[in-house]
Amino acid sequence: MAELNNLDEGSQALDFVITASNGNEVSLSNFLVSPLLLFFYTKNDAPDCARLLCDFRDHFSEFKSLGFRILGISIETLDSHNKAITKHGIPFLLLCDKNMKISRLYGVYKPRFVEGIKVWGVERSTYIIDEKGVIIKIFRNVKSPGHIEDVLEFIRSKKPPSL
Repeated sequence: MAELNNLDEGSQALDFVITASNGNEVSLSNFLVSPLLLFFYTKNDAPDCARLLCDFRDHFSEFKSLGFRILGISIETLDSHNKAITKHGIPFLLLCDKNMKISRLYGVYKPRFVEGIKVWGVERSTYIIDEKGVIIKIFRNVKSPGHIEDVLEFIRSKKPPSL
């Protein structure tokens, strides 16, 4: 199963409609009234992913003061997202990409090798998208700790709100 797109910095973000953790159907365009951090991760309770969720949570106020919205997206269910939101106190929406459609669309559903066996999964990635829908920065294969600091450093090096 191949990835459908490999979006580059400077390209237009691809719009989508998906179920959010609040139960509503949302589209990317709903959030482009300000710059957006769209991050992809695998599972809510995988240690590295939970840490990433909590890192975004811990810096939520700072991102908000810089004019950014945050959306997390994974292949988890609505129930799993809501458990993670409650458990970790997540203040932003998590999007349910159960069929991996958006992960494929954004080119983050990729093969990797585990103990020599090729398996498919979501590559943790963060897209910084401006209010016009242009992808201005992509962080691929992100690791926590350290990722949030890299994102903040990049944002601070630009001039908000138009980046």
